[in-house]
Amino acid sequence: MSDSISRALARRKPMAACMASVFALAAPMSCVAISVTDCGDTGPNTLRGIIATAGNNATIDTSACSTITLTSGAIPVGQNSLTINGPTNGTHTKITAIGSSVKDRIFTHSGNLNFSLNRLDIEYGRAYDGSLSNPGPGVNGGCIASTGNVFLTDSSVAHCSANSLHGRVYGGGIFAGKVVWITRSTVTNNLATSLSAATYGGGIFSAGKFIAKYSTVSGNVACPNAGCSGTGGGVASHGGASIGNSTISGNAARGDVGGVSLTSFSASPPTATISNSTISGNRAVTGSVGGIYSTVPITVSNSTIASNAAASGSRASGLSIRAQYASITATLNSVLISNNAYGASPTERDFSASNAAAYTLVVSGANNLIATSSGPAPMNGLITACALLGPLRDNGGSTKTHQLLSGSPAFDVGNDTSTATGAHYDQRGTGYPRSLGTNPDIGAVEVDQNDVVFNAGFDGCP
Repeated sequence: MSDSISRALARRKPMAACMASVFALAAPMSCVAISVTDCGDTGPNTLRGIIATAGNNATIDTSACSTITLTSGAIPVGQNSLTINGPTNGTHTKITAIGSSVKDRIFTHSGNLNFSLNRLDIEYGRAYDGSLSNPGPGVNGGCIASTGNVFLTDSSVAHCSANSLHGRVYGGGIFAGKVVWITRSTVTNNLATSLSAATYGGGIFSAGKFIAKYSTVSGNVACPNAGCSGTGGGVASHGGASIGNSTISGNAARGDVGGVSLTSFSASPPTATISNSTISGNRAVTGSVGGIYSTVPITVSNSTIASNAAASGSRASGLSIRAQYASITATLNSVLISNNAYGASPTERDFSASNAAAYTLVVSGANNLIATSSGPAPMNGLITACALLGPLRDNGGSTKTHQLLSGSPAFDVGNDTSTATGAHYDQRGTGYPRSLGTNPDIGAVEVDQNDVVFNAGFDGCP
């Protein structure tokens, strides 16, 4: 964990008097929460009114409200750190702008530390940056825009849009100037669009590190309309990433990188790790790379990258790695990359690795299934065959996955390089062991071969 992330977590304790330890995947809590007792949008006891007068590091409890509908624009959050909690009884507080004639996002956080949201559903923010007569320079964050860190736990961000007439757009759902960390959360069906400029991150844009644990990013779009160019339909991050036990699926970009764009222009770029995760069914509508594109050092393990599509085959449709701005390394262990294709008459191209003339790219690892590749691929234990995957669906756990079908060459030939202590599990988490045979299966999901796994519904590889 980097020093900057460690410092951010350390500052999540709201005050020295509260000496309780902070669980790394939970939002901070102050000693006494301030309760919202008015579920409207104006008045001192509403969420807006309480945020306006709350001190730094405050915790606000919205559990008295099932829905809070904003009718007067975004709620400004000026505190360096603020936590908003929903109910603890299994329900969420919905904070929405639907039905309002005011087009604005839900929250604008101008603090430089942590904006933490727990057990909340954030919906239908609409951030605009001007008018036809007075177009703005661009806009960030359709529902949440923060100059600091955004922490989302047991929550959702959905149906948000960030729209500009002629400026650049960053983050259809969430924008953060630092870290975006989502845990057991969903970011779905958000939109970033501009009439004539570039858009980045249909669901999420993070200038710092993007972290996802047991979460889903799906159905987001960067630039649906002709005239602009989108990058990172699901996620665009300039600060590296740590993606674990998560699914990123069904996102699209009119341009390049339908799923996850991990780029940095630094000579010492941040790193990215992807483990026990599924990247599936993302599309680059007019460009290349349906799944993941990385110009930063990356380690991928026990994951599935499948059924991603692109218009162009200039780079791989599944996972594309390029040493573009610095010399980097890529390590792949027990990764399944198959069924990724480009073009109107689909041609499979799963993995590519390349480098600019001034830089080097070193690719290593073992026990991978990569159906087709260009550039250096880790050759130790490499399988080049159709994976025989089932559809993306609920196979247990909190996120959707692809299960291996009968006869798959990925059975019992993978590895587990995790250094975690205790039992090792697959993407689905506790109760789903990483290995049920002589060796782990390749990919995100371990299959018990004593179960009958038919090939019904299998359409073959491109």
